[in-house]
Amino acid sequence: METTILIGIISISLTIIGIIIAIIIYYFQKKNKKIKANNKIKTDYQDGNNLIQTGGNRSIYHQAEQIVNIYGGEKGNGKVEMIKMKREEKKGYPKEKKKKKMISEDIFNRRIEVKHHNHRALSVFLHKGELLVGSAKEEGNYTFDILILSEEQYYSYKNGEECDPEKEYNDVNDVSIYYKIPYDDNWYIVFDIIYKQYDREIRVKLQKKYYD
Repeated sequence: METTILIGIISISLTIIGIIIAIIIYYFQKKNKKIKANNKIKTDYQDGNNLIQTGGNRSIYHQAEQIVNIYGGEKGNGKVEMIKMKREEKKGYPKEKKKKKMISEDIFNRRIEVKHHNHRALSVFLHKGELLVGSAKEEGNYTFDILILSEEQYYSYKNGEECDPEKEYNDVNDVSIYYKIPYDDNWYIVFDIIYKQYDREIRVKLQKKYYD
């Protein structure tokens, strides 16, 4: 009888010890898996973050983004880290600026006649920053002057008063014109032969250019 009881106690004790050992093994296995998972989180996230910081291409960036979604989100850091990575992407990939297009518009393209001891003026309203470009050629190779004047300057010139032209070309017979407009105004391109004999026939081509 006593032997039977002793055997029963030993059997129960061994069973309890076995259960305890199984629990301990399960605990350490789970803990080991968690450590490995955490190490993978750190490694994968660091790899993903490095892809952004080293300027990887966009397909690689999306892979890095996915890594954070999968591993970072579970620990409550996914949103914060995603914001950080998107800022890195914005820094590494600035938006391309829209290239400005140069627009050209014809102002004048024909031959004009200027009477001797006189002048001929072409008027056009131009905005600040626009370019006045073109050419003027005298068909008989006679020389002439070109004055570029604001409206106020032109009326001073026309009344015989002194004026300081914004730009001038003196004693030319074939010239390229280029002038950047300093402010909005009616601008006058004056072909002057007041002090010259003989009429002039001048082929004039003028354009205004500006960025769209």
